[in-house]
Amino acid sequence: MLKKSIGIGLLAFAIILSGCGSTEESKPKPQPESPKTITSSDGSEWEVLKTVEGRDIIAELEQTTEETRIRDEKATKVVNQEDYKNGLFGKPSPDLAEEMTVQGIEGMVVIDAFNEVYGGYEGTANAGVTFFEWKSGGAKQSGIWIGIKNPDEKLNKLVSTLQEQVDNGEILAKYIYFYHAPHTEKEINTLTSTVFSSLDRVRRLHEKPDSVSASVSVDTITEDIEIGHDFITEDQKDILRKEFSDYKIVFEQEGKLVPTGDEPDITYPSDKTTTTPSTKGSYVVNVTDKGMTVVSAKARNYSGTGGKEEHFSAISVAYPDADKKLKVGQRVVVEYTGSISLSYPGQGRAKFVEVLPEYKPKNANLSESQVVKKAVEIADEKSTWVPAIRSIQYDEPSKVWKLSIRQGEETYELEIDDVIK
Repeated sequence: MLKKSIGIGLLAFAIILSGCGSTEESKPKPQPESPKTITSSDGSEWEVLKTVEGRDIIAELEQTTEETRIRDEKATKVVNQEDYKNGLFGKPSPDLAEEMTVQGIEGMVVIDAFNEVYGGYEGTANAGVTFFEWKSGGAKQSGIWIGIKNPDEKLNKLVSTLQEQVDNGEILAKYIYFYHAPHTEKEINTLTSTVFSSLDRVRRLHEKPDSVSASVSVDTITEDIEIGHDFITEDQKDILRKEFSDYKIVFEQEGKLVPTGDEPDITYPSDKTTTTPSTKGSYVVNVTDKGMTVVSAKARNYSGTGGKEEHFSAISVAYPDADKKLKVGQRVVVEYTGSISLSYPGQGRAKFVEVLPEYKPKNANLSESQVVKKAVEIADEKSTWVPAIRSIQYDEPSKVWKLSIRQGEETYELEIDDVIK
């Protein structure tokens, strides 16, 4: 249960004994240590009940009943979901079942109560933080944590509200933790914005400021700062570390750094052709001076999550002077900078392109890119939908290339003579 102290000190009296010699009884007895307390901004003191995962627990719920039928029924429904059984959230296991039930039961109840008592998102963000921890992530126990920076009577009300639901058998006390947090979600958000502003200043100094990307996240628990990027130099890292010297900063380089100066943003294969067919990468189906459109050479099956059984991703890629570096029909691997929009085709920006060797059978006249280019020209006359190459084969006896094309909802076959014109 919740314990709140007003900081009553212990009075000690020194007894001076006189006489000859000394005895064990005359030695001063060690005084019991005062309990550790947290002083809130309103001057109230809150006793630290115990320490869990290095965090000071300032309130706790008591499991007052063994009759938990209401919760048990909800937990059974969670693990009986087809998505859980089919492994959509991971391989079914006791730990995963526990995580899903805690998130769906205690998590929902706690978050709703937290918002109700503290006045919605703004109130909870000003009060502290909430997060889940799981055994699968290395925690000693799974559960939801509520961190309060300056506890007051609202914490008492929150605990009382949740204790009622424990008493009713709706939730379990062991999965809910209240601790003294050194910061609030609002402070985390403010720090994140401040770091991002500094990072944006660094971005604008880059030779290609519109081609670089960066991300910032601040750990809810530790306040460690993680910066993802593809352009920051070592000197710039040192500047950022000094600016935010009170925090630990972890830099994560995302792929290659965006090329600058004379550094190339494209590579070509040393062996232009290969006799081995491949579905690696994406086909270039359109090029301009500003960019290109690429379509994956291999389909993905999303039927398991309610999507299409055969889906070819298509992306309109911003890539200056693409028409001088690439041609329709080539297979490429594109390394993107920043996010890709979810439209079809998607919208993205390339920072590096790798041109792959193209398939050319030993006795063929045409190469893969030449055949695909002809197929794309035919497809462009049929429809404005972006064409996808489902398959491409060379039939040597007939000297014909056979292709299967997917364009919108239509699928059709093409035969292209192996003749150079």
